[in-house]
Amino acid sequence: MTTRIDRHVNTYSLPKPIAGVALLISLACLLTAPGGIVLGVIGANWFLVAFEAVAFFSSVFGLLTAIGRFREAPALSLFCAGGSIMVAAMLAEPALVSRVLQGGTTAPAVIAGIPIAPFAIGRILAGALLVLLSAMTVLSRRPRQSLAYLVRGIVLGAPVAALGAVVLSARLRGMLPSLPGPLSVMLGVIGFFVVGALISLSAHNLIRAFEVAEEGRPTRS
Repeated sequence: MTTRIDRHVNTYSLPKPIAGVALLISLACLLTAPGGIVLGVIGANWFLVAFEAVAFFSSVFGLLTAIGRFREAPALSLFCAGGSIMVAAMLAEPALVSRVLQGGTTAPAVIAGIPIAPFAIGRILAGALLVLLSAMTVLSRRPRQSLAYLVRGIVLGAPVAALGAVVLSARLRGMLPSLPGPLSVMLGVIGFFVVGALISLSAHNLIRAFEVAEEGRPTRS
């Protein structure tokens, strides 16, 4: 006796404008990654080689998503590709992050007379755009239902992002006035609960925006 299992799989394609932009971005990253690998080999920078390899395969993943090979979850596939490209670029040029956090104490990487920072910045922007396109893919399915949650999530998360920038940036921390110890402790305790509440509310609304967009989408059995 055999048992038949019915699977209901959600399938849909990327909207054509989003697919076209994702295709161009993935192709650009795909074509530039081999150059980064060669540059890393020339400069014996094996970390750069590894991260460029990650960017290469992530670009292939994004390219396949753009041409419709992952119909069960194209938005998630695009998100993974963009996130991987963005993180790989940040790790390939750590001076970008350290200059923000420490106020520019780390010298930018230069291999064979070629600075890595401009390429890393471009790759970060490309990855971020792929992540944005993945969000647009989901939210465009039911924009009326998703927009309200999305706006609330962004508004509630904006103060947390601003505070994070102040805390992480050495330059911005230096602009803050010094406060007495007891007052600093009191503000820190209050801020902990306020920030925690804002993060929870923002995350809830952002997740709900995607959940609402996914409700009622077509299925394939």
